[in-house]
Amino acid sequence: MKEDFIGWTKETWAPVNKDIVWEFCDFLRENGVFVPKDGGSIRDNIQEQVLDAKEEHKWTPQEIKYQLRTIKKFNSQWNPSNTPLETLLPLSSTPLY
Repeated sequence: MKEDFIGWTKETWAPVNKDIVWEFCDFLRENGVFVPKDGGSIRDNIQEQVLDAKEEHKWTPQEIKYQLRTIKKFNSQWNPSNTPLETLLPLSSTPLY
């Protein structure tokens, strides 16, 4: 995903409608990309703490609980309700493709 935003800066986000930015942040959070809600500029948070971050944020139990309680969607490896993929696959030595 980051490669889609190469060259973007805080100024790139400036003209984007605030509601669209919030929807984008919710989409990212729903899909396991942590975007902090710390009262700072949401545009700055996306740029600095998501796109420019050197490492992916590891969700804390409190952040996961908040996500599940407020947005209710959490398609992420961090969601404790998700069943690991390997438990869903049939035990077979035959490839599925």
